[in-house]
Amino acid sequence: MSALVSRTLFATPLLSVRDVQCSACRGRHVGAAECDAHSNIVIPYRGNFVRRVGTRVAHADVNQALFFNADEEYRIDHLTDDGDACLSLDVSAPALAELSGAVKFRESQRRIEPGLQLQVARLRYGGFNLLLAEETALRIARRLLAAGPSMKAVTAAQRRLVQRAKQTLHSDPRHRWSLSEIARAIGTSPVHLTQTFSKAEGMPLYRYQTQLRLALALHELPQTDDLAALALDLGFSSHSQFTTAFKRMYGLSPSALKNRKARASSAA
Repeated sequence: MSALVSRTLFATPLLSVRDVQCSACRGRHVGAAECDAHSNIVIPYRGNFVRRVGTRVAHADVNQALFFNADEEYRIDHLTDDGDACLSLDVSAPALAELSGAVKFRESQRRIEPGLQLQVARLRYGGFNLLLAEETALRIARRLLAAGPSMKAVTAAQRRLVQRAKQTLHSDPRHRWSLSEIARAIGTSPVHLTQTFSKAEGMPLYRYQTQLRLALALHELPQTDDLAALALDLGFSSHSQFTTAFKRMYGLSPSALKNRKARASSAA
């Protein structure tokens, strides 16, 4: 069984943005068929899941944005007991046509870059000046739709291997995985794993894991008063290592972003 809670952050004729949280029981290998009335871009900020459209499979985590076409049947497989949470950008047909030149998404998913992850976090906690929120959501959609292909040409077997590696990382993002541990968990050699992952994703495993941890931190910051504890909980060796990595990825420190969000919330 799963419980879905959807909270609309704002809605206009152009688009709407929803915060969707799903509490799911592990073991639903194939979810029930679903279908959305509107096309939407789904950006996870906690947890992971698998979306199936016919024979096409897309793995969703905080480093990936998924595209759902209106009136297209899909199924969701939940992978952990913790469920997942996403921001959903529901785009009107005219807006989608203007943004992408088509009334349907051409791809099923793209990797979401750090700058856009920061924009998503700001949208979720932005205080909702409506004009700013609309422009931010459209900017996110435009950049995702204008981006180049997120994965290089790889075989179906290589893609499945990469997805299993991502699932392993996401099963415990706080764990300090070694290459051999991940390879053993998915049944391949460390050399083949690192070569295949870098070819498919355009980055090594360690960088993908770092981006995964920092993306989780973006959405934990407003609820935490102890940044050192958060750093250790996310698998960083120290507060200073976390701060350095965060600032390198997003251009500002965790404390500066936390203070900025607090000011935005109080001004709303």
